[in-house]
Parts: sequence; structure tokens; C-alpha cells
Amino acid sequence: MSNDTITLLDGISWNKDELMSNMDSDPFYFGHLSKAALSSSTCKHLLKSSISYYQSLTTKSKQTDALLQGSIFHMLTLEPDKLDQRYEFFDAPSQNKAFKERAEESDKEVVLLKHFYIMRALKKKSLDRCEYASSLLQGGLEEVPSIGLINGIPFRGKADYLKNNHIVDLKTAASLDYWNPRYKSKYNYDIQPYIYRELFNVERFTFLVVEKFTGRIGVYEASEECFESGEEKVRICTDRYKEDFLGKSDKEIESVIFNRYIHGTV
Repeated sequence: MSNDTITLLDGISWNKDELMSNMDSDPFYFGHLSKAALSSSTCKHLLKSSISYYQSLTTKSKQTDALLQGSIFHMLTLEPDKLDQRYEFFDAPSQNKAFKERAEESDKEVVLLKHFYIMRALKKKSLDRCEYASSLLQGGLEEVPSIGLINGIPFRGKADYLKNNHIVDLKTAASLDYWNPRYKSKYNYDIQPYIYRELFNVERFTFLVVEKFTGRIGVYEASEECFESGEEKVRICTDRYKEDFLGKSDKEIESVIFNRYIHGTV
């Protein structure tokens, strides 16, 4: 196989340039590639267990208000011109009958207008007021995709903001307290910086985190220790994928992962 092709988890080989151009499409990136390549989010499932990963592929997850608002904030900050292309904001007190009818008719994702107002207010009291935080999102490119092999397994990633050998990842959080270093292992924050360093060949990775209710801002730089612990976790994930999933049919996968058990004493 040449350096210009990459074989995905479904066994299909792509010209890398063609694959990269397709990754600009959200349905392709979040749809097809969600099963055809690993990512930082799927690695978190694999790290927990093979069953957790398998269920993430076979069970449709429900979108919460927190995830929806995070997505709106992300687009409002990085790609405001695309906001109306993706969402139709519906003015209603709740997801009532009129809302549901409109959601069935529209070719966009219909969401309550209040979510937009909440996130617009959050941006005004956080990023719009902090010069340093705003400067992190200037002078580069937003939403840059990449794909490559890590430990022989295809991984996908999309850099929120890429500039000068540096990736800035924008997140919203219920509390900055959960970004204390002692939570790094619990929430596996270290996986994404390592994967993105490999995919984008950058040296720096920074989390730019906005606390939802207060607008407090946290800027967290990935340390070398973070990259090293992330590398070890990704190695565990790729080894687990190769053992339990690679080249196996759904029936073979289920036979392997659902016949395991944990034996211990209490």
C-alpha cells in the first residue's frame, strides 16, 4: 500500500486526498467515518470495555441539552456563518406539538430558540470579554480534518482551531472544577491531545474551556506527561480493537465480547 492510500476499518481503501475532501462533509465525517475509523471519543468507550464500544456503534445515543448547547456554542464561535445552514431555531416554550411538526417538515435540525439565546449570552460574557482567550482563536483555520494510522489502525480527528504548530480545542463544561489535573485519568482528557498530535503533527495542544453558568474560562495546555499517558491509553485501545473487532463479523464479535466475565471476590 502506498503512502497515498489508507484502508479504513470496513476494509475499503481510499485515496487519502479524496478521503480528506469528503471529510469536510458532516454526514460523511460523523456518519460513515464514525464506524470506519476510531477517534478520541470512541477510544474512551474502548478503554472502558469492548462492550461499551460495541454498544456505542449499535445504539443511537440521545442528544442532551448540554450536548446541543455545546454544539451551538462551538459553531457560534468558530463558524457563525454556518449556524443557519445547520439549525432552524424554533420559538416555543418547549418541544410541543408545533415544534415536533416543524421538526418533521424541516430539512435542518430544529432546536428551541432559547438554546441559541443562552449560548449567545455565554459567548458575550466569556470569550468576547477575554482578549487572551479570543486571541487563541485568531490567525489560523477552524474545523480542519485529518486522518491517519496510529498503531496500524485508522483514526480521524477534526481540529477546532489549527495554527502555528498548535491546536486549540474549544469546549463548554458544567464546571471548571472537573478540569483539575486529578480528574485527567477519570475523564481521559489525555487521549485527544495524543491522537491529534499524531494526526496533525503538532507540538502544542490547548483546551479552551468555558464554564456554562458563569462564563469562567480555563486554558489548559497539554503537558508531555499528558501526551505520554494518552499514548499508553491509545495503545490499550488499539490492541483491544485488533483482538476483538478487526476482521470479525458482527456474530463473531458478539461471540467474543459477550462471553467474557469478570471473576473476583468481594
